Amino acid sequence: MLPDRPTGHAEINVFRGARFVLPVLQSGSGPILRRMRRSYTPEAYCDVVDRVRDLLDDPALTTDVLVGFPGESEEAFQATRQAVELLPFTYFHVFAYSERPATAAASFRDAIPKAEKKRRSQELREIGARKRAAAARQLVGTRARVLVERYDATGHYLQGYTDNYQRVTVPGAGGETSGETNRFVELILRPEHLDTLRQAPAPVSIG
Repeated sequence: MLPDRPTGHAEINVFRGARFVLPVLQSGSGPILRRMRRSYTPEAYCDVVDRVRDLLDDPALTTDVLVGFPGESEEAFQATRQAVELLPFTYFHVFAYSERPATAAASFRDAIPKAEKKRRSQELREIGARKRAAAARQLVGTRARVLVERYDATGHYLQGYTDNYQRVTVPGAGGETSGETNRFVELILRPEHLDTLRQAPAPVSIG
């Protein structure tokens, strides 16, 4: 059994019954992680990713990344950019640092300008979008187990997620009272089922 938080490594969450895991990266820069008072290094993080891939069958890997932490030089940002490029993430969430009162970081004097944080966030989000599309393309033609959650705004299409966190949309039969929601279904995935592929950017390798 994979522990929720392996001692000495990045925090890791395993969603029961799914192949979707969340090792929290935050930054690919060792100095920035130390400044954040994180207890792991980029090297230890990579070890956790390797361990997850050994223990779980074809896991979907996603993470959280923070840009613009005080003192994040261009070199430090590029270390994070390289990490998200090279690690086999299927998707990741990007957040720009915002100051919070009564925290150690609030006293740092080397803040990153807002425009620069926006640029860095956009760069990483573009990489994340391409990686998510690449992961979706690999699912086309495979049999997937989908948790159907709801109808879309039109009331004609069902929406849900595969066990590796790709959002799926399929035609429904009869509205919220039809008994089609809040249950698992199995289907062979086609490009039109995968929301990510409807506005997909150019292909990119994910690993």
